[in-house]
Amino acid sequence: MRYVSTRRAPPASVVAAAAGTSYTFEEAVTSGYAPDGGLFVPKYLPPVGRETLASWAALPYPELACAVLRLFVSHEEVSEGDLAAIC
Repeated sequence: MRYVSTRRAPPASVVAAAAGTSYTFEEAVTSGYAPDGGLFVPKYLPPVGRETLASWAALPYPELACAVLRLFVSHEEVSEGDLAAIC
C-alpha cells in the first residue's frame, strides 16, 4: 500500500506529482505530515466484499483490527507477528 498527500502539489512540484509521488506506510507514519503539509491517505481503498465483511463479524476485536490494518500495511513492512503484537 502506498500513501499520498491530501493537498495538491504546488506548481513547482507538478513534475513530481505527475510522476506519482507516494510514500510507504513507514514513511507516512514516521513523518506525520506529507512534505507539502497535507495528511497522508491511502493511494486507493482496497475493495472489501460482502463475504469478507461477514467473516469479520465473528472476529474478536484484536483479530478484526489486524485484518483491517493488513489491508493498509504490507507484509514487507510489518510482519504478521509484529502486527498481531500491535493489535
